[in-house]
Amino acid sequence: MIKTSTLRCILIGSQSRLIQCAELLLARGHKILTIVSDDPPVTSWAGEKGIRQIEPNDRLQCELARETFDLLLSIDNPHTVTTDIIRMAGGGYLLDSGDPNM
Repeated sequence: MIKTSTLRCILIGSQSRLIQCAELLLARGHKILTIVSDDPPVTSWAGEKGIRQIEPNDRLQCELARETFDLLLSIDNPHTVTTDIIRMAGGGYLLDSGDPNM
């Protein structure tokens, strides 16, 4: 069996797909440092799991700068993710709008 590294992740977005992705990450032993969302079901789920929550705001880059993370996932995110925030991800990023036409 191949041992994989534990990824330190930041998730940004809304809706149930974000929660489903987060559940998969946790089930595979990865760590979710922060969830950025203003969607009540997502923030409620994060609170139940003890995951740090931030609402999208103009200071998001400064707030995320306190974290060292490998992976940034933006899932069904109605807010803009700046290039500077994307560059903060040490290992990579995924931007998924949920729009099947994109």
